[in-house]
Amino acid sequence: MDPAVDDVSFLARSPNRVAILRVLVDEPADRRALEGAAGASRITVGRILGDLTDRHWVHGDGDEYEATRLGRLVLDAFDDLTAATDLAREIGPFIEELPRSFVDVDLRHFAGATVVRTTNADPYAVARVAAERMRDADRVEMLAHAVSSDVLEAQTAAAAAGQTSRVVYGPSLVETVADDDALRAQVRDLLATGNATVVAATEHIPVTVGVYDDETVGFAFTRDGFPSGGLVTEADAVLEWARETFERLRCAGRELTVADFE
Repeated sequence: MDPAVDDVSFLARSPNRVAILRVLVDEPADRRALEGAAGASRITVGRILGDLTDRHWVHGDGDEYEATRLGRLVLDAFDDLTAATDLAREIGPFIEELPRSFVDVDLRHFAGATVVRTTNADPYAVARVAAERMRDADRVEMLAHAVSSDVLEAQTAAAAAGQTSRVVYGPSLVETVADDDALRAQVRDLLATGNATVVAATEHIPVTVGVYDDETVGFAFTRDGFPSGGLVTEADAVLEWARETFERLRCAGRELTVADFE
């Protein structure tokens, strides 16, 4: 095994090693304090301190120990690695639906995002969550790759109640709505509220993105024409990307009217 990989494995195999190194990164401590912090026996703590000292991650002076600069670097890198693997486990299934050429945001900013999964028992989970966000917001900006009757219904009801709604449709979605009598009628109803605008984009929108009250960003993914999942986040970097992308596509597009959906 590569020595570097071996060291990562050495640390990862023992929560006690991580706990003791983390304590010593925060401040120097003696063995008794480390026994309490790690919930480990004196013998276990002594063995761990010996192993960490051999790797030059901690330094002992009498009965007091502290992390070295190398130990701090190792713990920082270990935390970055575990954060990345946590993120991969959470949003991995949706990576293909976050095309890098469109969503050019560092994936680390999606850490902690709420994941919405469709299941056989709840196949409309994404549409339901989107409709709930729509109903609760005072202002909505949306880049739409696809629409559903439920979301349009919630959007229209909210706009009729005073919500400000601005939507940008991708070119293919404009065609889809124009060819569907029911959707076309719903978009007419939305525009008729006077509180909503719909703009036809000049470029493809590969994923639906909603910005709610300039605080929350929701992503709704589809696969083979059906909802596949979603992400909801309040990360500042994702909000900034969503706002900038929405304005860019809205300004470059053409605003549609009720007559476009007759």
